[in-house]
Amino acid sequence: KNQPTFELDPEEKEDPDEAYITNTLKQYDERRFDTDDVIVLYFDSARFLPEIITMSQIGVKAYNSNGDIVMNPINSKCILELSTTQKPYYGIRQELSLKSNSQMDSSTILVFR
Repeated sequence: KNQPTFELDPEEKEDPDEAYITNTLKQYDERRFDTDDVIVLYFDSARFLPEIITMSQIGVKAYNSNGDIVMNPINSKCILELSTTQKPYYGIRQELSLKSNSQMDSSTILVFR
């Protein structure tokens, strides 16, 4: 009954930057990757695929600064029994750490396809 009202001034033009909330929080710590640190990759499912997609797969490789592959490449098709048409399910979990892989370093990058 006592609803607040909101009126736009027709003279005021919309600023596209106002559509986003600026993130002022620090996103990462500036420190080297420690030998006890573990990166865990989860690939549960994909979203926003076109409707004409019936089968999908995911591929991931990790490279160090020398171009060496530092983990077993992940190459998997979706699990059909657990997938829906709009949301394929992969169910992949992979751990990366310096302890388990001596070639991995702080320059390691992941390549997705």
